[in-house]
Amino acid sequence: MSNLRKGQRRAPSEAQRRAVQDERASRAKVPLLERTGLDVWADWFRRQEHPFAQAWGEFFPGPDERAVGFAPDAEAVGVLTELAPSAREFFLGEQSAALDAATKALRRIDSLPLLALMLFLQRFSKWGASEDPSEVPDDLDYEIACQIVAGQGPTENVGFNPRDVIGALNLLGQVRYLAYAVNIADGFMPRGEPSAAIAMRDEVVRNRLLARRLVWRGSAYPSHDRELVRWLGAAHGPAMIERLGFDVADYAAVADALVSHLRDSVSEAVEKALESADAVAAAAPESRRVDARRFAFIIAAHEWIVPAVAPSVADVRARLDEPTRSRLGAVLMATGLRPGDGAPLRSVLDEPAARDRPFMLFPSPTSPSSNGERLLVADSGALLTDMASTVESLMSRTFGQRWPAARARAVDGLAVDLLASLLPGARVHTSVHIDAPDGSGRFEMDGLVLFEDMALFVEGKGAPFKLAGRRGSVDSYRGQVRDLLGHGVEQLARDARLLDGGPIPLLTAQGQTVGLLDPASVHRSFQVLPCFDDLGDIGTARTLLEAWGLVDPGQHPWIVAVTDMAVVVDALHGPAQLVGYLEWRERWGGESRLMLVEEIEMFVLYQRAVDVQAKLRDAGSENLVMFASGQPAFDDYYSGLEGTGPVSPAPRLRLTPRFRRFADELTRLRPPGWLGAASAAVQAPESVQLACDDRSVQRSGASAVGSRGAVVSGDTEFAVVTVGPDLSWQDAYKEYDLARRYMQCRFVLFFRARGSRLRMEWACRGSDSSPPPRWSS
Repeated sequence: MSNLRKGQRRAPSEAQRRAVQDERASRAKVPLLERTGLDVWADWFRRQEHPFAQAWGEFFPGPDERAVGFAPDAEAVGVLTELAPSAREFFLGEQSAALDAATKALRRIDSLPLLALMLFLQRFSKWGASEDPSEVPDDLDYEIACQIVAGQGPTENVGFNPRDVIGALNLLGQVRYLAYAVNIADGFMPRGEPSAAIAMRDEVVRNRLLARRLVWRGSAYPSHDRELVRWLGAAHGPAMIERLGFDVADYAAVADALVSHLRDSVSEAVEKALESADAVAAAAPESRRVDARRFAFIIAAHEWIVPAVAPSVADVRARLDEPTRSRLGAVLMATGLRPGDGAPLRSVLDEPAARDRPFMLFPSPTSPSSNGERLLVADSGALLTDMASTVESLMSRTFGQRWPAARARAVDGLAVDLLASLLPGARVHTSVHIDAPDGSGRFEMDGLVLFEDMALFVEGKGAPFKLAGRRGSVDSYRGQVRDLLGHGVEQLARDARLLDGGPIPLLTAQGQTVGLLDPASVHRSFQVLPCFDDLGDIGTARTLLEAWGLVDPGQHPWIVAVTDMAVVVDALHGPAQLVGYLEWRERWGGESRLMLVEEIEMFVLYQRAVDVQAKLRDAGSENLVMFASGQPAFDDYYSGLEGTGPVSPAPRLRLTPRFRRFADELTRLRPPGWLGAASAAVQAPESVQLACDDRSVQRSGASAVGSRGAVVSGDTEFAVVTVGPDLSWQDAYKEYDLARRYMQCRFVLFFRARGSRLRMEWACRGSDSSPPPRWSS
């Protein structure tokens, strides 16, 4: 998940860009204040005084290699495994020392202008790429600083010296860099087994959880996060007002007011700060102008940046309409945090107080009333990408035992709504009741979507990822996964068994019939398990799910965060592409040699029509294959959609014009079997599509079949059947025994020669032995 996903940013103004450029130009002596990314962090790591760092630097692939997929070198892994124990201890000690130093440094600096400056630098610089130890100050830097301030109380009688500020930012960056270093070393700790066999070991799971804890800040793009918030708030809106004095819409309005203030105020503040800094620099000797301007900008931030990013409560209230304006005090009482309200920070893995209380309040020296307090966003994700998590926590504290059922209904309802949006005309049922065919009683199915010859069974789980699991407790994580997903997987297996019998009436809770599930009309079915969040991206960890006994080898549920499902649905077009992804995912999601970090990275492989089979073959049978860098295209698209960056095209499934027209035509005409044919075609790797479109290949194929011949070519993945212009498909099957010749292949594409060209007429799975329907002849 990339950093942009962790918080949308407004495109910087010219003044902001000039400020950033000037600041970067002056950072030659302060490397941790440079704009960094994963590769820059790797350069820093290689320079560390431990042999593990140098060995890792030689092993680590460049960005191009990471993008196309790479296989770790076994010899390099062995060296790193030998060095890992001492490296882990070394970097843990360095990290602890840096954290202590940062805590002491922040006691000497006025907290409000420091955090305001950090928030400005964080929110108004360009984001880095997926999982980068990226911008400075990074989300983690700012989170650590806010937690230190929340834990140590208000600072009094301290200044805002630029040298102290720069030193503190360096120390916070050092803590982050060293935290990544510890996690890298931890990932190579000896386990006594070959690398391909340890994917389910507790040490590996813990390392993955901790890595997420360090780099993941935000669970959704803002539009999808807000939609989930809307569904969550629909459950207890009136009761929430009664209990807390505000509802979800009020909280969202306050968040919007803060974002609006930031967008309206920052540009002018930067202009004034730059004018002040330019004046100071002009008066300084030439040899000192860069440092003078830099220091002057930091000092000017105290006067101009603080009001821009930390408005008074009165300023926020002025941006609100009734009834939210009169409810602002209640919102801040429930979600506000003051210096001293939190616990002292002991580790970068501590749970930040701002996770549940994202608004930090600072007293105003000129206005002692609460109306004059300054309001600073301590967790910007709570406004943009993690609002659902904050709302969920608030609702859970407020409604207790009444909340889980309402939360589950919200997740189920949103998931079914998303799936149905790609299936026009689908029959949709939520909370449908069924009398078990075996006479064991009546049970409830969370969702059922029926479309053409397909059934989608939906059993959602609404509980969020627990703190202990996020901190790396494998026992807690395993327990939560088993409690939630184990039950959901069993429910899905029960639902799928309904297809083994006769027609099943679909009932309301009162027993009224609202539909019918007829197994005879269902030729394909899928199991969907939407979750409130990604539960540590367990949905792509197929090896782990099987090792923990949660899924059987033949069961392939789509376990996915409902906001990730929204990203997938956004990027797909129509029923065929959805079915294509579900089938593609069932196949490759269980490939033990394919390392899939999270759902969107998996989806990108399908979307980009990557020839996964070829990648695995090239890597060799003993090696793992990893892919990365799939997220930025989504970041750019949603950034443009939110108005925080230039408009970018929506990521779409990579299809050549021929394959796209074929799928679209089938979807429009809908002949018998169209859904299976179209979904098979859209799963063709780009290499297959391009080969089918190649003119020389087409001329060769047309020449080989003559007027009534038939040829089967290709490989076990995609067979290509080509017939002459005068041969019907029915006759071709009889005369050339086509079904037997391609039945061992996974997919089959059917072409008819037309002069020197080939026309695509059908597609199917190799197990389908029936000729293409009459419409194509």
